[in-house]
Amino acid sequence: MLAALMIRLAGTARALTLGFMVFAVLPVASPASGQTLTWGVGGAGGSGTWNSGTTANWFNGATIVWPGTGTAATFAGTSGTVTISGSVRATDLTFLTSGYTITGGTLALIKTAATPTISLASGLSGTIGSIVTGTQGFTLSGGGALALGGANTFTGTTTITSSTLTVAAANGLGATTSSIVNNGVLNLTAGAVTYGGLTGTMSGSGTANVRTFGGSSSVILNGNYSGYTGVWNIGGSGSTAKCR
Repeated sequence: MLAALMIRLAGTARALTLGFMVFAVLPVASPASGQTLTWGVGGAGGSGTWNSGTTANWFNGATIVWPGTGTAATFAGTSGTVTISGSVRATDLTFLTSGYTITGGTLALIKTAATPTISLASGLSGTIGSIVTGTQGFTLSGGGALALGGANTFTGTTTITSSTLTVAAANGLGATTSSIVNNGVLNLTAGAVTYGGLTGTMSGSGTANVRTFGGSSSVILNGNYSGYTGVWNIGGSGSTAKCR
């Protein structure tokens, strides 16, 4: 594009024609915050490493890296073992295939102005053995079964909605400031331990199954259960479960 510019040199007005180019600066494409990505090259699932910004194991029409914030994860296709390297953040997790295991590292459940959700349809199951962190708890929905096996440190409320949550570690239900709304099935299978995440409150009208593994050992459930109107099932000959 050409433009004419009037300047004055030594008291004489002269018209000069200057040529210049206009350039548009375009942003480099990157994974968008707030989207949902599907695990695996081409979204096909399988086993692999989950990290932030390094390994291209996620799909949204193209195979890309995990962006790090504001993104939900879907696990479909062929089930496998997903190994977290370091720490990753996700807003929600959805399992469309049974048999996935997420292990290693730290999984932070963080969602702006809403509670993170973990969803498995009825008949599906999945396992999270990674350490789960966050301050908002999570809602388990969909009717499927999730097992937590890590020494989790999340706070907030764990809400079980028509689903099954199995806890196989003393701190599987998070930090001591956590609380539970059980309107599904809660299985406590860690044995003779004090469940850290049950020192808060428990409410709801679901079913709680406590496995005590027999012997003279005790399972200790600290907390306030006055708001829980559901069923307790205590299993294990010769041992006890204490609610206090």
